[in-house]
Amino acid sequence: MFHHVVFMKFVDLDNRAEAARRLQGLVDTVPSLRSVQTGADVLQTDRSWDFCLITRFNDRAGYDAYAVDPAHLE
Repeated sequence: MFHHVVFMKFVDLDNRAEAARRLQGLVDTVPSLRSVQTGADVLQTDRSWDFCLITRFNDRAGYDAYAVDPAHLE
C-alpha cells in the first residue's frame, strides 16, 4: 500500500467542503486511486493547516498514474 499525504492552506475556508467533495469523487474516476480521506482543521491555531488529504494506492506506480491523470489535474 502506498500513501500520499497533503496538507493545504485555503484563502477562503468555506472552500474546504467543496474540495473534500471533489477529491472524494476522484475515487470513482481515477482507476489507481483506492481511497481518499479528508479532514478539516478544527483547532485553527497559527501553526495549523486548514485541510488534510490522504490518498491510498496499491503501489507507487498507482500514485504515478494518479499524478498525471486529467481528473486529478483538473
